[in-house]
Amino acid sequence: MSDVGPSNAVVQATVRFADAPRQRTPEFDGAQFLRDLLRSTPTRRTPVHRWKAGKKKVIALIGSVSCLLWGYVDPTVLHLVHIVPRSLERTNKKLFILLQEAIGKIVTVNGVEERVLFLDCTGNCDLMNCLSHKYFDGSSDEEHLGDGNFFLLPVELDESLEIMVNAKGTKQSYLDMFPGRKFGYAVHHLSSCQPMQITCWGPQQRTYEHLDTLLPSTSEATEDDQDTSNGDFVDLPQPGETDKEFEAKARAITPDDIPKSCRERPKFPTGYTPPVRWLPRDAPHIVVSHTKPAFHLWNATLKLHVRYTKQVPGGLSDYEKQLYYKLFSSLSHLFEAETPEAIARLKKEFGERIFEGSTHRSRELAYKKQAESAPTRKPKRLASTKHRNAHTEPAFDATPTAPDAAFSFRYDLRSRRQSDAASAAAPPSRYNLRSRTMTDASPASPITPAKRAATTEVPAGADKDRKTKKRKTD
Repeated sequence: MSDVGPSNAVVQATVRFADAPRQRTPEFDGAQFLRDLLRSTPTRRTPVHRWKAGKKKVIALIGSVSCLLWGYVDPTVLHLVHIVPRSLERTNKKLFILLQEAIGKIVTVNGVEERVLFLDCTGNCDLMNCLSHKYFDGSSDEEHLGDGNFFLLPVELDESLEIMVNAKGTKQSYLDMFPGRKFGYAVHHLSSCQPMQITCWGPQQRTYEHLDTLLPSTSEATEDDQDTSNGDFVDLPQPGETDKEFEAKARAITPDDIPKSCRERPKFPTGYTPPVRWLPRDAPHIVVSHTKPAFHLWNATLKLHVRYTKQVPGGLSDYEKQLYYKLFSSLSHLFEAETPEAIARLKKEFGERIFEGSTHRSRELAYKKQAESAPTRKPKRLASTKHRNAHTEPAFDATPTAPDAAFSFRYDLRSRRQSDAASAAAPPSRYNLRSRTMTDASPASPITPAKRAATTEVPAGADKDRKTKKRKTD
């Protein structure tokens, strides 16, 4: 998550003063509320740009513009938060496919059933203030997946894990596993992180009472298997707008995103000081949300897993290790291919990415295509050389250099120094120059180049005697 957001001054003013600017809303309109609430979730993969209608649907489900942790803070500091990062398919496709094959909705494509997981769905989105959003995501979802200071666990943890285990290998989606409207969650702050502040404005827990009065059946609020038009997606970045600025604008809550049917924020008396809790000292901190436990269980297991395997700095306490063993033993199929459907899907789709009808080639094919489309480089022209003939001076130094001293390959196991030392220790030898036979030399004494040069040296008088004998013969 980027650091682009409201300034610290705006955040501090919202925390300290109850008379911060509030969003004024008209009277509650039940018909408009139903239209905003029942916007259908697209049955396709998460696009690059956010689903524009998703913000209104999340706020309509909550019934008010309130933070999951802090309550009724100013809307200008609220963000739309994804429990499972919406960029998971682009940053770690293997984990996305495994999660999709476990909890995704089944659709029919060209007569073949396959699962699709839309991460902009309301079951994966909630509202948090910008500070809590940063603590929840950590430094970055794309670079450090699994980072963050806290996660949320279902209050009924054992029952939720049993549901996930029993749904393994079936056709159930996250809506079939958890059809309820609201769920209780305990905020777990990781022991290796700095303490986190929670300022409680208004009721500590949401009630979702408006769903009981307006919607007689649960299926109306959770049934979302129809497609929407492309007009429901956020516009493209404006000219000169950076990616961080566009992303901050896309996740921020604006007055246009707040439905007219949304309930008005309660008024606090002047000078009111909200209670403050510090985690993990004041744990447990229980909140109520419409988000589905399947997404929170994946998020909690991942954050514990990356710390247990030392992929993210920070150790785990004994309790967190036991919690990790419990979660991973039940949810290992979300991180490792165990079912035949997941194994087949990985083999089929791991080399390509499918988004909104467009196919992004794999890295190898992209490199090949780039190499084919790249212009051919012309070889550099060699520098011209000067023509020479018999009268021109050669371009190199013609002075001969002395060759290296000869090396005896008979004694290649010894170094030259050892060879010379052995030669010096041997007794002097005398040679018969005519017969080239050794007279007094020891048979074990080696004949080295240095020794050969010393022994074959002819005395000064030897040449004179040889010349005299030749003249007499003549």
